[in-house]
Amino acid sequence: MQLSLAIAAAFVALLATSSISHAQSRGSAYESVFGACRGNTCIIRDNPGGDVRKFLAAAKEIRRSGKRVVIDGQCASACAIFADVARERVCITKRATFGFHKASVFRAQDLGGVRKWERIRRHDPEHSHDIANWVYSNGGFPVRGLNVMPASEGAKFWRRCELRTRS
Repeated sequence: MQLSLAIAAAFVALLATSSISHAQSRGSAYESVFGACRGNTCIIRDNPGGDVRKFLAAAKEIRRSGKRVVIDGQCASACAIFADVARERVCITKRATFGFHKASVFRAQDLGGVRKWERIRRHDPEHSHDIANWVYSNGGFPVRGLNVMPASEGAKFWRRCELRTRS
């Protein structure tokens, strides 16, 4: 089991590395999935997730940059993976929630010049041991919908913070 996790981690690292070099040629990996940061603080509000490779590239970029990420709203799917991987740079407000679900693997098919995406399998996504244990203890990774972790539970894994509002 540990060997298969190590192999999976190496594969994810390889995907993240290739995504980072590709994303950097087009601009910031972080900006490609979350938008621009203001100074040294990046704020994530209500992000549904997306391509895991792009979110892993953004996490690696944030870890290197020294910027701080504040999650102030929903962070679901690949966004939750980002928050897990970049955990030391992430803090959460009382509005933060994390959504988890089964991951899907797709294959592209060309049908007479039209590209169609076909789901070929579903699996539990890779998360750190403590986050995965929370998900499994609270219903697992659903095929439909989200298993939602509220900020009160998220505070067990991420630092708490508050956004300062300007008057």
